[in-house]
Amino acid sequence: MTYRHRMIEHRDGLAWIETDGDGPEYFGLVFGQGVSPRELAVRLGAPEDSPVLDPATIERIEQAWPTHRYDEPNIGRIGDAGNGWSFCLLPCAAMETSGSGNPFGADGSSPSKGIRTIEITDTGMDPANIIHMHDETYVWSWFDGDSHDRAAEPDLLADRLRALGLPTIAPGTNLRDLDEETRDARDRQYEIVYRAISEHFGIGLPREEVTGRTLPGMVCEPREIRNARHAPEGPTERNPTWDRLRALGFDL
Repeated sequence: MTYRHRMIEHRDGLAWIETDGDGPEYFGLVFGQGVSPRELAVRLGAPEDSPVLDPATIERIEQAWPTHRYDEPNIGRIGDAGNGWSFCLLPCAAMETSGSGNPFGADGSSPSKGIRTIEITDTGMDPANIIHMHDETYVWSWFDGDSHDRAAEPDLLADRLRALGLPTIAPGTNLRDLDEETRDARDRQYEIVYRAISEHFGIGLPREEVTGRTLPGMVCEPREIRNARHAPEGPTERNPTWDRLRALGFDL
């Protein structure tokens, strides 16, 4: 499948991820500025020579994969996020190997090398972790009510978050001591944070295509992996995911 990258503007924003009952669950979501969706997937582990898969092929892979296995391939759904950004929506488990702290570049670089990225990891058990990187520099983050003060720009979205109604709560505050309005805003923090990110960077995620599972995708796993005991200089070995795909009849 040939992927034609086109510039678009998304009006769906990001807040719907938190408010829509049909939104993605247990996901990793990476945005990259100035690269095509395909290029972003390659930065997240997809081999440069691998194809972009149409939605029907992805569905056949998912149906063919043995249901008792928990090592399904990390297929990232890709698309245009608007305003010069692309996105790749991955299974949550993929972020353990594709995120900012787990470089996949041939030169040992992170996905943010030379570009801006925003990474959201939602395990479904812990609050979502959001990290904004620029050229491998940790710029801003959000986790359960606060931005990390060790980031280069911890107040990057502070004014916008306040304008959207997110209260500033002092560390150590007993949440039971807050008034009802403040507690409600605190409970909706991720809806507000996603809206702030969308407005600040001008990006969004297409609701209809995500919920309808009609986005193309790529297998965001390298064909060769390094043994963790020897990384990053050690020898490589074949990634069994690609052998299993071939055994199921998918010559990718």
